[in-house]
Amino acid sequence: MKVLKEKFLLDYKNTTGHSEIHLKDFFTRPIVRFLLLFRLGEKNKLFYILQRLYGRRFGLEMKSENCGSGLKIGHPFNITINPDAVIGNGVILTKGVTIGVEKGKCPIVGNNVRIGANSTITGGISIGDNVVIAPNTFVNFNVPSNTVVVPGKAEIHNRHTKKA
Repeated sequence: MKVLKEKFLLDYKNTTGHSEIHLKDFFTRPIVRFLLLFRLGEKNKLFYILQRLYGRRFGLEMKSENCGSGLKIGHPFNITINPDAVIGNGVILTKGVTIGVEKGKCPIVGNNVRIGANSTITGGISIGDNVVIAPNTFVNFNVPSNTVVVPGKAEIHNRHTKKA
């Protein structure tokens, strides 16, 4: 239960920007309610059923066991993640993201990955750490760490990070 609490607190902090829980967020932000049910559903069937029902209201289809901590859902609508896909820590999802199966295999998404709106990731591929996938991008190939993937003719561009 301690792990679930830590995961939810990181999800909450990444989603709201608050380091402490504010009760008003549960009343004003539907995504906070979803994330709570999402994490509690890992261990409790009742919460899992509630999470599935609440998630359908917003088009959120995902399974908590395969998602790392610090998940941020920027625009909580129409996000579909195959139950067999693996999502790393600190991943940011936006509206319309699909992570799906192709030929019976699902993607593995690394840590600190930002997936833009209406992007699709499919197949038995691996997305490295610190990757940015631009909006409206279809990815069905392995992506190395510290890169940016842009739509159109899918190309990989080096991502230069500044070190302090």
